Amino acid sequence: MAISDAQSRATKKYKASHIKHINFECQISFYDAIKAAADAQGKGVNTLIKDALREYLANHPPGDGVGGY
Repeated sequence: MAISDAQSRATKKYKASHIKHINFECQISFYDAIKAAADAQGKGVNTLIKDALREYLANHPPGDGVGGY
């Protein structure tokens, strides 16, 4: 099923106001380790990283002095 122009515009508008991309560099060997861990859990790399960050933030809430955020 083809996506309509209206749906495409709506998606673009939503992403512009609700989604932020975070890019970072890492060595290939580190990426390979992340990818292997994600595959072992049946997850994508993006999902694994977001889950890890959610867990970190749950244990280190903003303002607790960790990381300076």
